[in-house]
Amino acid sequence: MSLLCAYAFRFPLHYLTNVHSTGITGYVAGDAFVTIYNAHPDFEYSALVRTEDKANDVKEKYPSVRVVLGDLDSSELIEKEAARADIVLRTSCPKHGHSSPCR
Repeated sequence: MSLLCAYAFRFPLHYLTNVHSTGITGYVAGDAFVTIYNAHPDFEYSALVRTEDKANDVKEKYPSVRVVLGDLDSSELIEKEAARADIVLRTSCPKHGHSSPCR
């Protein structure tokens, strides 16, 4: 939440209306997202998720969130979504290979 607050000092929150999140189904982003979502229900939200199962979970919990299917290798998609957003909450874990820091 501190990143959002730090960013808000530069731009009033009423101008920031589009939030894009990665890692929304995880522990850190999930907690951060629900806090922001509940505090600002009027914002538009999108979330990058890796699988249809996770997409369904997000749609069930947050019906107004626009779900984007992809992964961290979907660089063009991520770039496009980040460009549309006023705030990007990037807390996903790169689960690639055996050296992944997230287990």
